[in-house]
Amino acid sequence: MGVCGTMGLDNFLPKENRDVSATNDCVVEWSQGHKMTPVSKYGHETFGGTDTRDLMMVSDELAQVFLDAVTKRARHIRDGKGAPAKIDIEQTRYVVPGVLLTVTAGETVLPVWIGLNEHRIYYIQRMLGAPGSQKNAFRFSFGGAMRVGWSFYYESVGVAARDGEDSGVASDELETSVWGTVQTQRKLVCGRGAGKEHELTGAGAFWVNDVVLMVQSALCTIQRRKLAVSKTMPMPM
Repeated sequence: MGVCGTMGLDNFLPKENRDVSATNDCVVEWSQGHKMTPVSKYGHETFGGTDTRDLMMVSDELAQVFLDAVTKRARHIRDGKGAPAKIDIEQTRYVVPGVLLTVTAGETVLPVWIGLNEHRIYYIQRMLGAPGSQKNAFRFSFGGAMRVGWSFYYESVGVAARDGEDSGVASDELETSVWGTVQTQRKLVCGRGAGKEHELTGAGAFWVNDVVLMVQSALCTIQRRKLAVSKTMPMPM
């Protein structure tokens, strides 16, 4: 898989809402949905002259290029001692395409769900413990990511957490969904012409590395602080 577009990394950081292509020779438009495919020859609902089914198909194909790059890069994840982690991969099909990465390092097993909705990337993991304690534990792991546009949220989930954090339930019985999102401003995947495969843009490569670095940082934090990971698989809620 190649990378189309050669712009500097500073151009990939979110500044203001803008639609600037990462490369001038991309045929498949990522941010202008009505330009994604030719006008449909079928009699289905259209958007901007294009069959909406075609739009969703192309959108999923482009997302898969990004997610495949994430899983490939995840093979390089190391634990807190520098040892290679074991990576298991499961493709998911919720409302948006995604992949479940299960990272195993020693006794630590960390499942993380990564999803993509065109310009919006999702990161979800589930932990045991109260939201406040999880936010404090991961403040350094995700602090750098927040400087380039990520937002992180810590939500109580599960039966034990329904009555609130002050319900008298032991904190290790509470379950917290840790999820982050970032709205990128540049296309992540492009196509170079008819019959040619889609490729990551330079911006896409930047965000692939950013996501995988977050997974590795979370893994190291969990090992260092001896945090408990939920056995519930993370997913959009």
